[in-house]
Amino acid sequence: LVISRRLVERMGGEIAIDSRPDVGTRVTLTLRRAQGVLLVAPGDAPARHALPHGAGGQIVYVEDNPINALLMQEVVEQRPDCTLHLAVGVRDGIDMIARLRPDLVLVDLHLPDGSGLEVAEWMRTMPLLTRVPVVVVSADSTQAQRDAATVAGVRAYLAKPIRLAETLRLIDELLPPAR
Repeated sequence: LVISRRLVERMGGEIAIDSRPDVGTRVTLTLRRAQGVLLVAPGDAPARHALPHGAGGQIVYVEDNPINALLMQEVVEQRPDCTLHLAVGVRDGIDMIARLRPDLVLVDLHLPDGSGLEVAEWMRTMPLLTRVPVVVVSADSTQAQRDAATVAGVRAYLAKPIRLAETLRLIDELLPPAR
């Protein structure tokens, strides 16, 4: 409910819950009517968002699900010295990583244009990126997927739904100290 409330509030809406034992629960969701709808392609700039930051680490998160992306934004906001950049697919992620040369890459396993492991494998071939840690963030956390991630050079694996403390600890471990 906390995540739902934050999502609704970010969209300028409200959520109200009225729950009564032996009667039921009523959830009322109120959203503003959009003046116009803008459809964007996965590679367009609006799909990317940077958080305010100080001198800390640059993080690229390759994730096509907007709810998961928003959740990770909420997590990274706990580290104001970090900047989170969002990409929505393998191609978009590779382009962003090549341009930004981030300090950390988080990647979903199943993306609309391929596997997140393709991003990790590509990074291993790029001399300027071989030391950048890659973390898979996926609901698909079978041993076979974890093994494939290790072979691809992935440093860690976060299973969805992510846990705040575990995710922050991993970010703190993998990012270089603030400059």
